[in-house]
Amino acid sequence: MTPVGGAGLDVIVRIHAIARLPELERCLLSLIGQTYRPLVIHIVTQRFSPDDLATLQRLLDILARLEPDAALCLHNFTEAEPADARSCLINLGFAQLQGRYVYLLDYDDVTTPHGCATLIADLVATGATISFGKVIGAQLTVDGPIIMTRTRQDLYRGGGVTDMFRQNFCPIHSFIVDRSRLPAEALWFDPDRSRDEDYDFQVGDAETEARWAAWRRSAERIAERRATTLVSPRVQRQLGRIPDPALTVARLLETTP
Repeated sequence: MTPVGGAGLDVIVRIHAIARLPELERCLLSLIGQTYRPLVIHIVTQRFSPDDLATLQRLLDILARLEPDAALCLHNFTEAEPADARSCLINLGFAQLQGRYVYLLDYDDVTTPHGCATLIADLVATGATISFGKVIGAQLTVDGPIIMTRTRQDLYRGGGVTDMFRQNFCPIHSFIVDRSRLPAEALWFDPDRSRDEDYDFQVGDAETEARWAAWRRSAERIAERRATTLVSPRVQRQLGRIPDPALTVARLLETTP
């Protein structure tokens, strides 16, 4: 298991463009308003220029004055490859972890004031490694610093491990992990994945051919992972099955209504 210090919470926030700063500000305000402490927020940027970093740092300095007991740390990913570095940004954030718990939230997401404290309380009460919360999707209109919510809906539906194997209904901003219960190498995202990058962790116009190809590659790799990943005897027993040491996720799904 991973040695950790204290019961602090680290939050990793990814952002890829300085133009999205108004959304990031909204995200960070929701985080510094969390009731859980101690709290360290890691803002991980994708190849920001020195000017962009200076602009972002000015925002962080303002937020630090608002809530001085929430640490705000800035980390910039500078490698040339991969072009879409979303998984690498998370791995860079993982390398900075200080506390026992880790939470992931992207620049265009927000969370409720008691969200993190509630999930951590569940981890403490149950001794589980990961605790999940509900996610509500929203369509927004962004006009400079003005962000308006147009619609809200429950986009992620499912229940139990079988649904998770079938399709990830718990996106990365829906859970907190107790990393004291995991080997350090478990906290890693595949750098080559730029679509559905969180699935492995838990288990000419705008739509160009290149983008579709990325989605197809992701689907193929997920199918390959299902075909090679064994279901643990413990999970099989929880599902009411007689443990089969050769049972893969793919065979489980084929034999489950």
